[in-house]
Amino acid sequence: MQTPTQIKSSIITFLFFKIEFDSDLNSFVYKNRGPLNEINEDFFEPKLGEIFKNIVDNLQVGKENLVFLKDLEDIINKKTKHFEMFKMNSFNDVDVYLKYLKEEQFNKDFLFMLDSNEEKPIEVDEANKNEFIRVFNLAKNYANNLYQFVDGLIVDFDHIDFNEFDFDEYIKSHNIEPIYENGNHLKCIVNLKKIDVAHLFKMLLDEGIFYFSENERKNKILLKKFIEEYFLYRESKESIFEIKKFNKEYSEVDYNGNELHLNFLKDFRDKIDKRIGEISLKIESRK
Repeated sequence: MQTPTQIKSSIITFLFFKIEFDSDLNSFVYKNRGPLNEINEDFFEPKLGEIFKNIVDNLQVGKENLVFLKDLEDIINKKTKHFEMFKMNSFNDVDVYLKYLKEEQFNKDFLFMLDSNEEKPIEVDEANKNEFIRVFNLAKNYANNLYQFVDGLIVDFDHIDFNEFDFDEYIKSHNIEPIYENGNHLKCIVNLKKIDVAHLFKMLLDEGIFYFSENERKNKILLKKFIEEYFLYRESKESIFEIKKFNKEYSEVDYNGNELHLNFLKDFRDKIDKRIGEISLKIESRK
Protein backbone atom coordinates (compact mmCIF):
# COMPACT_ATOMS: atom_id res chain seq x y z
CA MET A 1 0.00 0.00 0.00
CA GLN A 2 1.24 3.48 -0.84
CA THR A 3 1.92 6.04 1.88
CA PRO A 4 0.26 9.50 1.77
CA THR A 5 3.53 10.96 0.50
CA GLN A 6 3.70 8.40 -2.31
CA ILE A 7 0.09 9.07 -3.27
CA LYS A 8 0.74 12.81 -3.42
CA SER A 9 3.77 12.16 -5.59
CA SER A 10 1.78 9.89 -7.92
CA ILE A 11 -0.89 12.59 -8.34
CA ILE A 12 1.74 15.20 -9.18
CA THR A 13 3.23 12.83 -11.74
CA PHE A 14 -0.20 12.00 -13.17
CA LEU A 15 -1.03 15.70 -13.57
CA PHE A 16 2.28 16.53 -15.25
CA PHE A 17 1.72 16.46 -19.00
CA LYS A 18 4.97 17.09 -20.83
CA ILE A 19 4.72 17.56 -24.56
CA GLU A 20 7.77 17.92 -26.79
CA PHE A 21 7.89 18.86 -30.41
CA ASP A 22 9.92 16.32 -32.37
CA SER A 23 11.26 18.10 -35.44
CA ASP A 24 12.21 14.78 -37.08
CA LEU A 25 8.66 13.47 -36.76
CA ASN A 26 7.21 16.95 -37.25
CA SER A 27 4.85 16.05 -34.45
CA PHE A 28 4.12 16.66 -30.79
CA VAL A 29 5.28 13.77 -28.60
CA TYR A 30 3.84 12.96 -25.17
CA LYS A 31 6.42 12.04 -22.49
CA ASN A 32 8.57 10.25 -25.07
CA ARG A 33 5.76 7.72 -25.58
CA GLY A 34 5.02 8.62 -29.15
CA PRO A 35 2.95 11.14 -31.13
CA LEU A 36 -0.24 12.52 -29.62
CA ASN A 37 -2.37 10.57 -32.08
CA GLU A 38 -1.28 7.42 -30.21
CA ILE A 39 -2.88 8.71 -26.99
CA ASN A 40 -6.29 7.03 -27.11
CA GLU A 41 -9.42 8.00 -25.18
CA ASP A 42 -8.77 5.65 -22.23
CA PHE A 43 -5.00 6.25 -22.07
CA PHE A 44 -5.14 7.88 -18.60
CA GLU A 45 -7.83 5.62 -17.15
CA PRO A 46 -5.69 2.80 -15.67
CA LYS A 47 -3.46 5.22 -13.78
CA LEU A 48 -6.44 7.23 -12.53
CA GLY A 49 -8.10 4.04 -11.27
CA GLU A 50 -4.89 3.08 -9.48
CA ILE A 51 -4.78 6.47 -7.76
CA PHE A 52 -8.43 6.12 -6.70
CA LYS A 53 -7.73 2.70 -5.18
CA ASN A 54 -4.57 3.87 -3.37
CA ILE A 55 -6.47 6.79 -1.83
CA VAL A 56 -9.22 4.50 -0.56
CA ASP A 57 -6.74 1.93 0.79
CA ASN A 58 -4.97 4.68 2.70
CA LEU A 59 -8.21 6.07 4.11
CA GLN A 60 -9.08 2.64 5.54
CA VAL A 61 -6.01 2.69 7.81
CA GLY A 62 -5.21 6.40 8.09
CA LYS A 63 -5.64 8.59 11.18
CA GLU A 64 -5.73 12.12 9.73
CA ASN A 65 -7.96 11.32 6.79
CA LEU A 66 -9.62 14.69 6.36
CA VAL A 67 -6.28 16.50 6.45
CA PHE A 68 -4.95 13.98 3.93
CA LEU A 69 -7.85 14.54 1.54
CA LYS A 70 -7.61 18.34 1.77
CA ASP A 71 -3.89 18.11 1.05
CA LEU A 72 -4.68 16.10 -2.07
CA GLU A 73 -7.32 18.63 -3.12
CA ASP A 74 -4.82 21.47 -2.73
CA ILE A 75 -2.30 19.64 -4.91
CA ILE A 76 -4.89 19.00 -7.62
CA ASN A 77 -6.07 22.61 -7.57
CA LYS A 78 -2.53 23.92 -7.83
CA LYS A 79 -1.64 21.65 -10.73
CA THR A 80 -4.84 22.23 -12.69
CA LYS A 81 -5.69 25.86 -11.97
CA HIS A 82 -4.77 27.18 -15.39
CA PHE A 83 -7.10 24.72 -17.09
CA GLU A 84 -9.68 27.39 -16.28
CA MET A 85 -7.50 30.11 -17.80
CA PHE A 86 -7.59 28.65 -21.29
CA LYS A 87 -10.26 27.27 -23.54
CA MET A 88 -9.04 24.76 -26.10
CA ASN A 89 -11.51 24.48 -28.96
CA SER A 90 -9.86 26.08 -31.97
CA PHE A 91 -6.50 26.39 -33.69
CA ASN A 92 -6.17 29.94 -32.44
CA ASP A 93 -6.57 28.65 -28.86
CA VAL A 94 -3.58 26.37 -29.46
CA ASP A 95 -1.46 29.27 -30.73
CA VAL A 96 -2.35 31.40 -27.71
CA TYR A 97 -1.55 28.57 -25.30
CA LEU A 98 1.78 27.64 -26.88
CA LYS A 99 2.82 31.27 -26.86
CA TYR A 100 1.96 31.42 -23.16
CA LEU A 101 4.05 28.35 -22.38
CA LYS A 102 7.04 29.74 -24.27
CA GLU A 103 6.88 33.10 -22.52
CA GLU A 104 6.57 31.54 -19.07
CA GLN A 105 9.68 29.39 -19.64
CA PHE A 106 8.30 26.07 -18.45
CA ASN A 107 7.35 26.90 -14.87
CA LYS A 108 7.28 23.59 -12.98
CA ASP A 109 3.71 24.15 -11.80
CA PHE A 110 2.31 24.16 -15.31
CA LEU A 111 -0.14 21.47 -16.19
CA PHE A 112 1.29 21.20 -19.68
CA MET A 113 4.90 21.82 -20.51
CA LEU A 114 6.22 22.35 -23.98
CA ASP A 115 9.78 21.56 -24.95
CA SER A 116 11.53 21.87 -28.26
CA ASN A 117 15.05 21.05 -29.32
CA GLU A 118 14.83 23.79 -31.89
CA GLU A 119 15.54 27.44 -31.11
CA LYS A 120 13.49 28.57 -34.06
CA PRO A 121 9.69 28.98 -33.66
CA ILE A 122 7.72 25.77 -33.88
CA GLU A 123 5.60 25.52 -37.02
CA VAL A 124 2.53 23.54 -36.00
CA ASP A 125 0.26 22.23 -38.73
CA GLU A 126 -3.50 21.70 -38.41
CA ALA A 127 -3.22 17.96 -37.77
CA ASN A 128 -0.91 18.57 -34.79
CA LYS A 129 -3.15 21.33 -33.48
CA ASN A 130 -6.16 19.02 -33.68
CA GLU A 131 -4.31 16.39 -31.65
CA PHE A 132 -3.16 18.99 -29.12
CA ILE A 133 -6.77 20.14 -28.64
CA ARG A 134 -7.93 16.53 -28.21
CA VAL A 135 -5.24 15.52 -25.70
CA PHE A 136 -5.50 18.78 -23.75
CA ASN A 137 -9.24 18.31 -23.25
CA LEU A 138 -8.84 14.59 -22.58
CA ALA A 139 -6.32 15.35 -19.84
CA LYS A 140 -8.57 18.09 -18.48
CA ASN A 141 -11.44 15.65 -18.26
CA TYR A 142 -9.41 13.09 -16.29
CA ALA A 143 -8.00 15.80 -14.02
CA ASN A 144 -11.56 16.94 -13.32
CA ASN A 145 -12.53 13.35 -12.51
CA LEU A 146 -9.70 13.15 -9.99
CA TYR A 147 -10.82 16.41 -8.39
CA GLN A 148 -14.46 15.24 -8.26
CA PHE A 149 -13.41 12.02 -6.56
CA VAL A 150 -11.37 13.72 -3.82
CA ASP A 151 -13.84 16.58 -3.35
CA GLY A 152 -16.71 14.09 -3.08
CA LEU A 153 -14.91 12.23 -0.30
CA ILE A 154 -14.40 15.51 1.56
CA VAL A 155 -18.05 16.51 1.19
CA ASP A 156 -19.27 13.07 2.31
CA PHE A 157 -16.53 12.58 4.90
CA ASP A 158 -18.76 12.57 7.99
CA HIS A 159 -21.07 9.99 6.40
CA ILE A 160 -18.49 7.45 5.21
CA ASP A 161 -17.24 4.47 7.16
CA PHE A 162 -13.99 3.81 5.32
CA ASN A 163 -13.64 0.38 6.90
CA GLU A 164 -16.84 -0.62 5.07
CA PHE A 165 -16.15 1.49 1.99
CA ASP A 166 -17.47 0.10 -1.30
CA PHE A 167 -15.08 1.58 -3.81
CA ASP A 168 -16.90 0.37 -6.94
CA GLU A 169 -20.28 1.56 -5.70
CA TYR A 170 -18.89 4.98 -4.80
CA ILE A 171 -17.46 5.41 -8.30
CA LYS A 172 -20.78 4.39 -9.82
CA SER A 173 -22.92 6.61 -7.56
CA HIS A 174 -20.83 9.70 -8.35
CA ASN A 175 -20.78 9.00 -12.08
CA ILE A 176 -17.01 9.44 -12.10
CA GLU A 177 -16.06 8.26 -15.54
CA PRO A 178 -14.34 9.89 -18.49
CA ILE A 179 -16.92 11.95 -20.35
CA TYR A 180 -16.54 15.12 -22.38
CA GLU A 181 -18.25 18.19 -21.00
CA ASN A 182 -19.70 20.89 -23.23
CA GLY A 183 -16.93 22.89 -24.80
CA ASN A 184 -14.20 20.47 -23.81
CA HIS A 185 -14.16 18.26 -26.86
CA LEU A 186 -12.62 18.14 -30.28
CA LYS A 187 -14.57 20.02 -32.93
CA CYS A 188 -14.95 19.17 -36.60
CA ILE A 189 -13.98 21.81 -39.15
CA VAL A 190 -16.38 22.24 -42.08
CA ASN A 191 -14.88 23.73 -45.25
CA LEU A 192 -18.01 25.78 -45.93
CA LYS A 193 -19.29 29.26 -45.26
CA LYS A 194 -21.48 29.61 -42.19
CA ILE A 195 -24.71 29.83 -44.22
CA ASP A 196 -23.73 26.73 -46.21
CA VAL A 197 -23.22 24.79 -42.98
CA ALA A 198 -26.88 25.49 -42.28
CA HIS A 199 -27.84 24.32 -45.79
CA LEU A 200 -25.83 21.11 -45.39
CA PHE A 201 -27.36 20.12 -42.07
CA LYS A 202 -30.88 21.04 -43.19
CA MET A 203 -30.48 18.59 -46.08
CA LEU A 204 -29.13 15.86 -43.78
CA LEU A 205 -31.98 16.41 -41.33
CA ASP A 206 -34.75 16.61 -43.94
CA GLU A 207 -33.55 13.41 -45.60
CA GLY A 208 -33.48 11.57 -42.29
CA ILE A 209 -29.71 11.00 -42.45
CA PHE A 210 -29.26 12.89 -39.18
CA TYR A 211 -31.78 12.14 -36.49
CA PHE A 212 -32.25 13.43 -32.97
CA SER A 213 -35.91 13.08 -32.00
CA GLU A 214 -39.30 11.90 -33.29
CA ASN A 215 -40.59 15.40 -32.62
CA GLU A 216 -39.86 17.60 -35.67
CA ARG A 217 -39.57 20.84 -33.72
CA LYS A 218 -37.28 19.26 -31.13
CA ASN A 219 -35.26 17.74 -33.95
CA LYS A 220 -34.49 21.21 -35.32
CA ILE A 221 -33.62 22.65 -31.91
CA LEU A 222 -31.27 19.76 -31.12
CA LEU A 223 -29.65 20.04 -34.55
CA LYS A 224 -28.88 23.72 -33.99
CA LYS A 225 -27.37 22.94 -30.59
CA PHE A 226 -25.37 20.06 -32.05
CA ILE A 227 -23.89 22.25 -34.81
CA GLU A 228 -22.94 25.05 -32.43
CA GLU A 229 -21.33 22.63 -30.00
CA TYR A 230 -19.37 20.31 -32.26
CA PHE A 231 -18.46 22.23 -35.44
CA LEU A 232 -16.23 25.05 -36.65
CA TYR A 233 -16.45 26.59 -40.12
CA ARG A 234 -13.73 27.84 -42.45
CA GLU A 235 -14.28 31.10 -44.33
CA SER A 236 -10.83 30.95 -45.94
CA LYS A 237 -7.63 28.95 -45.70
CA GLU A 238 -6.44 31.01 -42.73
CA SER A 239 -9.73 31.78 -41.02
CA ILE A 240 -11.57 29.27 -38.84
CA PHE A 241 -14.44 30.33 -36.60
CA GLU A 242 -16.66 28.88 -33.92
CA ILE A 243 -20.31 28.62 -34.90
CA LYS A 244 -22.07 31.03 -32.58
CA LYS A 245 -25.43 32.78 -32.83
CA PHE A 246 -26.58 30.40 -35.53
CA ASN A 247 -30.21 31.56 -35.42
CA LYS A 248 -30.04 33.84 -38.47
CA GLU A 249 -28.54 31.26 -40.82
CA TYR A 250 -30.71 28.53 -39.39
CA SER A 251 -33.87 30.55 -40.01
CA GLU A 252 -32.86 31.53 -43.56
CA VAL A 253 -32.75 27.92 -44.74
CA ASP A 254 -35.62 26.60 -42.65
CA TYR A 255 -38.23 26.50 -45.34
CA ASN A 256 -38.49 24.51 -48.56
CA GLY A 257 -39.09 27.40 -50.97
CA ASN A 258 -35.66 28.90 -50.38
CA GLU A 259 -33.88 29.61 -53.67
CA LEU A 260 -30.50 29.76 -51.94
CA HIS A 261 -31.08 26.28 -50.54
CA LEU A 262 -31.91 25.04 -54.02
CA ASN A 263 -28.66 26.51 -55.35
CA PHE A 264 -26.73 24.82 -52.56
CA LEU A 265 -28.33 21.46 -53.40
CA LYS A 266 -27.42 21.88 -57.09
CA ASP A 267 -23.79 22.61 -56.19
CA PHE A 268 -23.80 19.62 -53.85
CA ARG A 269 -25.28 17.44 -56.59
CA ASP A 270 -22.48 18.54 -58.95
CA LYS A 271 -19.91 17.40 -56.38
CA ILE A 272 -21.66 14.04 -56.02
CA ASP A 273 -21.87 13.60 -59.80
CA LYS A 274 -18.15 14.35 -60.10
CA ARG A 275 -17.41 11.84 -57.35
CA ILE A 276 -19.57 9.19 -59.03
CA GLY A 277 -17.71 9.77 -62.30
CA GLU A 278 -14.30 9.40 -60.68
CA ILE A 279 -15.24 6.16 -58.88
CA SER A 280 -16.89 4.77 -62.03
CA LEU A 281 -13.68 5.34 -63.99
CA LYS A 282 -11.64 3.53 -61.35
CA ILE A 283 -14.04 0.57 -61.41
CA GLU A 284 -13.91 0.41 -65.20
CA SER A 285 -10.11 0.57 -65.21
CA ARG A 286 -9.95 -2.57 -63.05
CA LYS A 287 -12.04 -4.64 -65.44
